[in-house]
Amino acid sequence: MRQRHDAIGTHTRGVDLMWKEIPEERYDEFLGVLPPAHWTGKGFLVGEPFDHRRCTITGEVRASYGSVHYLKGKFYEGPNMTRPELMPLM
Repeated sequence: MRQRHDAIGTHTRGVDLMWKEIPEERYDEFLGVLPPAHWTGKGFLVGEPFDHRRCTITGEVRASYGSVHYLKGKFYEGPNMTRPELMPLM
């Protein structure tokens, strides 16, 4: 079941805000595949870009990555995001 990540709000200007709860083992798998492209205290962008596209924050073409987030003891897999799109969530 897909859930809207309540803490995200609308700061990402059009990025698909659907997040899927995942088990901790899946979170660890994402973390262990490659070093994160960007890591904060609440989540990270998976190490290799998924694609390159126009960022909804900067308007520039940037790498987008799989996103993984930890909130209130639960783990979530989210949409592909650029680094600027991730920053308002942290």
